[in-house]
Amino acid sequence: MTVDAARRFIILTSLTATGVVFVFFLVAKPLGFPLDWDESQRIVEILLPVFLGYLGTATHFLFHNPKTDVELQLGAKGSLLGLLIKGPIIIFAVASIAILFAFGYSNRHGAPQDSGMSVDQLAWSFTAALGILAASSSVAVSYLFSLSAHPGTDPG
Repeated sequence: MTVDAARRFIILTSLTATGVVFVFFLVAKPLGFPLDWDESQRIVEILLPVFLGYLGTATHFLFHNPKTDVELQLGAKGSLLGLLIKGPIIIFAVASIAILFAFGYSNRHGAPQDSGMSVDQLAWSFTAALGILAASSSVAVSYLFSLSAHPGTDPG
């Protein structure tokens, strides 16, 4: 994976995650997902800051870095970069789907009373999944968007 491909992937997945989180929790209640408005807002407040931070870092890079036609390469580290960038995002996506399924299913109409996941447990689950993502991705994001595309730069 090239540095540019990693940057593009981070930007695309951060934009997608921001949109999906915002839209899902905005329409969750009207669609019958077992969350109240304030509970949806609480989950959005947990999830969005990380993705908005990644987008802010990318935006700063794009508007404060001189543009050149030099494509930075990581050499032998390129395949590891792909794993480090994509792996945590895939794990976060799978965990998020599992969390939402567990919450929705355990709180469905007809579920045994008092057997459902609480909103506190939902929030904790998302915080844990987001912690895994942030811990494994924040250094990579910071590094990738601090690299200067000047000739002679050796990122790896």
